[in-house]
Amino acid sequence: MVTVQQSTHNLPSGRVFIRGNLLMVYVLSHNRKPLMPCTNVIARLLLKQGKAKVRKREPFTIQLAYETTDYPKPRLIPLDAAYPHA
Repeated sequence: MVTVQQSTHNLPSGRVFIRGNLLMVYVLSHNRKPLMPCTNVIARLLLKQGKAKVRKREPFTIQLAYETTDYPKPRLIPLDAAYPHA
């Protein structure tokens, strides 16, 4: 996690996480169940179109205003065959 002091984007400052060069935003479903995070660009579009609202500012989290499936994408854990404690 990184604390953003002065940001150049339109999202509020606070605790955020970065994947590669993209700023990622936590997403909750209409029923407040966690979904896969999205980029700040997608979050900004959803907020502007009224399809989401800000749920928390730290860490920055949005909640979708429409029904979706409630299951997150499965995460794969890479295993190294040479590692003895896998």
